Amino acid sequence: MYDTVKMKLIILFLSVILIGISILLFFIDRSLSWTAGKIISCVIVNVWLFFMIPALRHSYNLNRGKSYAEWFRMGSAFGASGIAIPLLFAPYFGLVYYFTFKDN
Repeated sequence: MYDTVKMKLIILFLSVILIGISILLFFIDRSLSWTAGKIISCVIVNVWLFFMIPALRHSYNLNRGKSYAEWFRMGSAFGASGIAIPLLFAPYFGLVYYFTFKDN
């Protein structure tokens, strides 16, 4: 149910790469003026993107032991197999993922 530190570092690395792509896309914008709205949206989007991959991994870890039929039932009952909630509350689930460690 819990990931090892190595897997958490891989997830962290993927999150940083996703953030880098997002920041690159913000800088590619033809208007080089950084207004308050653009800065705020850049920060909010990047915080959400940083925690999106850990939130999805946390959701996967919670449902890892289920069969394909249970995944299908859960997906048809909730929609997109429970992906909507982790994406909406990505910062919360991302923090839960990073600060939940394997019991030895």
